[in-house]
Amino acid sequence: PQKVGEEFTWLGETVDTWSGLDSGLKKTAKRLLGDMGNLFESFDSTAWDDTASVSDTVSDGTTASSSSGLPAGLPIKTTSVIDDRVGPRSGFEIFFPTAVMWGLLGCAATFGASLVRERQTGTLLRLRLAPLSRGYILAGKGLSCFIACFAICIMLIIIGHYVFGVRITNYVHLTMALISCSLCFVGIMMGISVMGKTEEAVSGAGWGVLLVLSMIGGAMVPAFVMPDWLKTVSFISPIRWGLIAIEGAIWRDYTFSEMLFPVGVLLAFGAVCFTIGVIIFSRRDS
Repeated sequence: PQKVGEEFTWLGETVDTWSGLDSGLKKTAKRLLGDMGNLFESFDSTAWDDTASVSDTVSDGTTASSSSGLPAGLPIKTTSVIDDRVGPRSGFEIFFPTAVMWGLLGCAATFGASLVRERQTGTLLRLRLAPLSRGYILAGKGLSCFIACFAICIMLIIIGHYVFGVRITNYVHLTMALISCSLCFVGIMMGISVMGKTEEAVSGAGWGVLLVLSMIGGAMVPAFVMPDWLKTVSFISPIRWGLIAIEGAIWRDYTFSEMLFPVGVLLAFGAVCFTIGVIIFSRRDS
């Protein structure tokens, strides 16, 4: 209190040098600061007990009793300065999940077109002549697509975390999200591959569908700036669920049970697309 009082007294002595105040306001300010200085200097420094525990003496968080070592009746107000908001701390935490989605979109479109190219060039026919069933061939294609998708996800997450400071609140949940997203896009790849009979047709149709899904799913414009009706429509897009799953592990701090729903939707969407693609592919191949 002695030090605080000296500071107020010093400020009162500098009032005459302040600009922008008329003489009346300067007198008021000088008197106020002088009174504050006298008030703090009048406190007995021995009455301030540094070892006193405020939590033990301040019962309601707003006032202190004389037993705390503080002057009786002095109002005390405690305010937490911890930022406990749940939300992204930077723009990178919003847009890096989107970057992951675009990487998966590119993988799905590329592998879908390559499957048609292998059929056109005869590669698929030579594989069918080998002692391999159609299921093994398609499973191998799906596995290679999954590895490529998951590798792109890991690479982007590493760059985001170590270069741009994107936090990861739970590595287990993030692994769940990336695996489910990769499996979902394996199924989407299989569905894209049967959208046409030529590589050009599949590439054009596939990118057309993927761009629409990305537009309504939040990969182009964040979902929080969409109108309400478009937010509702966005939930039919696997892109939206992929973003929710990744954000749940990055900054939404989802619990395990909360992660299960978006992960389950992604796996179901991928399974349906993969099944449809295999059925149509098998009929064409036969």
